[in-house]
Parts: sequence; structure tokens; C-alpha cells
Amino acid sequence: MTKKVVLVVEYNGSEYKGWQAQKFGVPSVQENLEKALAVIANHPVKVVCAGRTDSGVHASAQVVHFETEVERNERAWTIGVNTYLPTDITVVAARYVADDFHARFSALSRRYRYVIYSSDFCPAILSKGVTWTYKTLNVQAMKKAASVFLGTHDFSSFRAIGCQANTPIRTILHFDVQQLGQYIVLDVRANAFLHHMIRNFAGVLMAIGAGEKPVSWAKQTLDAKDRTKGGLLPRQRVCILWMPNIQKNLMCLFVRWGLTFYLLLKSQSMNCKVKICGITNMDDALMACGHGADALGFVFYEKSPRYIAPEKANAIVAQLPPFVTPVALFVDAEASLIDSVIAGSSRWVIQFHGDESEQECLSYQRPYIKALRVRDGDDVAFLFTQYPSASAMLLDAFKEGVPGGTGEVFNWSLIPDELSKPIVLAGGLTPNNVNQAIAQVSPYAVDVSGELSCLKALRVNLR
Repeated sequence: MTKKVVLVVEYNGSEYKGWQAQKFGVPSVQENLEKALAVIANHPVKVVCAGRTDSGVHASAQVVHFETEVERNERAWTIGVNTYLPTDITVVAARYVADDFHARFSALSRRYRYVIYSSDFCPAILSKGVTWTYKTLNVQAMKKAASVFLGTHDFSSFRAIGCQANTPIRTILHFDVQQLGQYIVLDVRANAFLHHMIRNFAGVLMAIGAGEKPVSWAKQTLDAKDRTKGGLLPRQRVCILWMPNIQKNLMCLFVRWGLTFYLLLKSQSMNCKVKICGITNMDDALMACGHGADALGFVFYEKSPRYIAPEKANAIVAQLPPFVTPVALFVDAEASLIDSVIAGSSRWVIQFHGDESEQECLSYQRPYIKALRVRDGDDVAFLFTQYPSASAMLLDAFKEGVPGGTGEVFNWSLIPDELSKPIVLAGGLTPNNVNQAIAQVSPYAVDVSGELSCLKALRVNLR
């Protein structure tokens, strides 16, 4: 019986002439992956990817699928396949999926991040990971210029001459320009991309940022529908991170993690910690750690769809890397339940989401986070004073009868600039607003339990 398997693949594209397998021994990611899969499957394998990447392009979460008639567990498709892959290609996850899943056609959007390094000196360590310029770039001008690309347009001016796409029409869903020290990041999400489209965007925006062209030149180039009007490509030293946004009922949790945390959060602020709440199994815990999570949350509230039994949670915690903090979440729980959880590991930090008093929180003699549900009119600074012994305060959206994980955003302007405790920001954080949240609130950490709550089909089918 034929089965369909989906993989999430991470690769450094520096040594490859793109994703697609080519003739005459030209190195490609696809060829290496298919050869490794064939060893495990014991038959030739052809993979289908969500979208081909160009020469030198890196991927954080490329999604591919293939068909096989052999029986293998999911670890064989990851650990086993990785044994036969070069060190710059890694399968980070695998799942069996329904027959109607298609890596390309089930994808709703794709996302790139293009990183520019603005400095007097060319970087040595990241020489194949960023585009370097010695010029000082005006990020606000670049941001303003990039806004004209939003929406559905004919992007002929931004496609390579050899582009094989049937149409130059594409829809840009999100285009932001952010500066992080000496790094300038172009963050673009679209229904699909043309050949060299992102690099051509970068070339136009860098010319505008350097003051060589006016902001209006971006629209003039777009309207021209002529590649020769689009200026020069930047140098090939580029880091483009790729990940498709798969249709929700087929989306796998680890793809969303790769998208939200590894790309958005870690590059937005290396000082902002990332907590992923709602861990229910070992695979997801290790995948989150692999994508850079600083803390994992385990929910011991039986009414939650992400509830986990204490013994199972402690078994997972025992396998976590040493610098990942496990956080135990309770809602007005009995002391016996809390004691049974924290007795399993000395690493536990407790997070209280109910009406627990400070005295009760202190009684367990563990570091703790107190969650506050914020609504209009709340004096957040005063609420912080009610728990002076807390290690941090988690701020979430208020929703009547729901202790947390609402997936809703509250009014961040209610948070004072100066507070007595570190802030863990929660509530409706998504790939579209997390950059803004970090920039506006400057939290110590972000908690994305709401992001996971919309992905309920984490078993047989990839979401």
C-alpha cells in the first residue's frame, strides 16, 4: 500500500546550485536528499518540494513529500536519512500524511528573509550568509519604498531573464524592512515568488536606501514591467531563509515553529527569550529546542486541549537540553498536583494562571511566573506590586472564563515603560505581529501558546 510522507528539511545552500536536481553532476539539495531517502526506502525516491530555491539560498523549513510502499517509523525518515546526508542538509521532522496532501499545492504562502550587513568591513564568519554593503542605508526610505510592492502586481521588472514561471503575476502579502544593529532584514511573504525576485527587490531597495535613487523609483520600476529597468542585483553573499505556510488542516507544528521563532524572534532580538507553551510529546519538545526555544511550557490544567499528564511531562523534561527551562502551568490547582509535578525534576519553574495569592505561589519554593489577564482600564504597574516575589510576570489577554491561551491580542499600550519585573508577553502573537510586539513592548520573553492553539490536528495529518 502506497503511503505519503512529508519531511521538513533544513539546509545551507552555499555549496549547491539550488534545490532542483540537475544534469552533469551539478550539486543540488534535491539530488542529495533523494539518494539518502533511497537508501532507507530501499527503492528510488522522487520528492516534491513546496518551492524551489535558487543557488546559494538557505532553508529553515523546506517542506517536501514523497511516496513509498515500505514500512518505516518516523525516526527512520529523520535520523536514518540524516546518516546518509551531507552535514549541510538535515531532515528535521517527518510525518505520514493523507493522500490529498501536496507540498506545493497545499502551501498558502512562502516566506523569505534577506539579510543585508551594513558595515565598513566585509564579515568573515558570515561571508556566505549575508549581503554586505559598505554604504549606510536609510531603512525608513527602504521601508516606505517596499510598501508599493504589497498586493497583486505584474512583477516582470523583478524576475530573472531565465525565469520559467508561466506568469509574472504574484501577490505580496507582507513586506517589512527591519534594522537590527548592523543587519537590515527584508521580510517578505507571498503566494509564490519568481526566479531572483527577492534579490531584485533587494537591489532596488539598497539603491534607494543608499540615496542613489528616490523612494518613487520602486513604483517606477514596478510599473515599467521590464527587468532592464530594475537596476543591478546585489552580490551573491546572501542569506534567504525559506518556509512555506501550509494549509492549516495540513500544517505541521514544527513548520510554524521554524517560521515564528527561529526566523522572526531570534533575528528580531537576540535578547528576547522564546517560550513555547503547550508541549504534549517528545518529538515536539525536541523540535522546539532545535529551533532555539529557551523555555517549554507544559499545561497541567485538565480543561485545556494541551493538557499533559505529570509523568509524561517529567519524562520529556528528563530529555531536554541543559539550557532549556521547563515551565509547569497550573490554574488554581491542588497542592498535591503541583507537588507531584515538581517532584519529578529540580528544573521546573512554575507558572500560575489562576487566582493564586503570592503566599501560595511562594509556598512551593520554586521560581515562579504569575500570569495576569489584561483588559482596558487595568493598572498593570499596580498589579505587578501584588507579586513582589515573582521571577517574572506574564501578560495575556483577558477573556471571561478563559484562564489563558486565548489567542487574542490585548492593548499593548497599557503596559508601562518601567516595570518592577521582567515581562513575558503572550496573547495572539503571530508571524505578522511579533516583530511589532517586541519593538513596542521590549519584553524579556514572548510566550506563544496562542499560536499553537489553532493547530489542533497534531497527530496523523500534518497541519
